Amino acid sequence: MPRRAGFLALILTAALLSPARAQQNAPGTKPTAEQVADGVWAARPSNGANVGWFLLGDGVVAVDSGGDSKSGKEILDLIAQTTGNKPVRALILTHVHGDHLGGARAFAAAGARIICQESVNGAALAFLQQASSDASDPLAGKPTFKPVVESISEREILVDGIHNIQVYHLGPAHTKGDLIIYLPSEKVLFSGDVALNSLYPYMQSADMDPIGWERVLTAMRRVDPQKLVPGHGPIGPASGGPAPDRIGVAVVLPLLAPLVGSFRPRRRRRRRPRRLPG
Repeated sequence: MPRRAGFLALILTAALLSPARAQQNAPGTKPTAEQVADGVWAARPSNGANVGWFLLGDGVVAVDSGGDSKSGKEILDLIAQTTGNKPVRALILTHVHGDHLGGARAFAAAGARIICQESVNGAALAFLQQASSDASDPLAGKPTFKPVVESISEREILVDGIHNIQVYHLGPAHTKGDLIIYLPSEKVLFSGDVALNSLYPYMQSADMDPIGWERVLTAMRRVDPQKLVPGHGPIGPASGGPAPDRIGVAVVLPLLAPLVGSFRPRRRRRRRPRRLPG
């Protein structure tokens, strides 16, 4: 019982301090694009989590989609403006919470492939398959549209001869289906909600794995990105601090320690951290 009480107290504290889900632009604020590296951009949409996109081949790959279809459309407009109207070939979802998934219908309607981690592909597909009579819904009036969701088990590497895009599932953490995206040449890391910048994470997901989260953050400390596009919080390197601070690890690890102590006795095995290439 004391462990359970301590767990609940920590969750409540994290929720009250600076809830990540509340960090977004003020309602009605038009998002603006920020170029974080050559051919790489990010933005804070009017609704939902931070998003990003980068050039690959003859098109664009986006990371997360905002919190609703309106935000998704705004992001697609920004992508067109910043890339010279290059087509969005794919949307990678760092996980399927609504503030990251909500704009995916706009991306699907625009012809983008929808990609997520395999343990949550059913949730992503169910969202895309929802019927809607709302005329503003991007998929309304398209009865023949049959969405397809692609999934990643542990990793996928995308190359075009110029760009190298590394997509990893390092294990359950913030959710069971977290993906991180690393661009080693540009040293840009898209961390989803696994590592945030200057904010406390949302720690109330039913499928949160504190031991796995600690393990994933330990693996992420092996890389030294120059720019972070977190799920929430400022885009770009945090001011000051060593490299671990710049990828949001220093904020999250201390919060996880008591949870890990409560959960670890229930686990018989602990996998060694997977390594990211430096």
